[in-house]
Amino acid sequence: MLAICRLRWWKRYAVSLIMVSAIVVLSLYPLALPEPITDVPFYDKWGHFLMYAVLTLVIWLEYAHAHRQPGHALPASLPAYSWWRLLVCGGVMPALFGGLMELLQATCTTTRAGEWADFLADAIGVLLGIVLAAAVLRLIRSQQP
Repeated sequence: MLAICRLRWWKRYAVSLIMVSAIVVLSLYPLALPEPITDVPFYDKWGHFLMYAVLTLVIWLEYAHAHRQPGHALPASLPAYSWWRLLVCGGVMPALFGGLMELLQATCTTTRAGEWADFLADAIGVLLGIVLAAAVLRLIRSQQP
């Protein structure tokens, strides 16, 4: 029973898990993009940047929502270990996930290629996601009574 109770975390992070699943499919499935998209300079890098920025933002917001106090939109404060966990799970892990996807593209597909520039775009997207999440959380917290 204890193991089943511990699996409830997936409900708290459902949107993040859906996004991770979508990134896996988009990263490994061969896609033919329409011509107007491929005309945009660095369209692939922009895609990586935006996917990982949004993923990181969603992870941070879901974490804050899961750890809020009753009657509050956000937690009044988080213990130090929670901030450390948030930085690791909401910063380091998405960046490492981006690196893993690049390795899988390079080794497990014939239609995709893993690139360092894509990994860099992923990491920069994660940094932007952290900055945006911190700004959103600060804005929400400032509006709480």
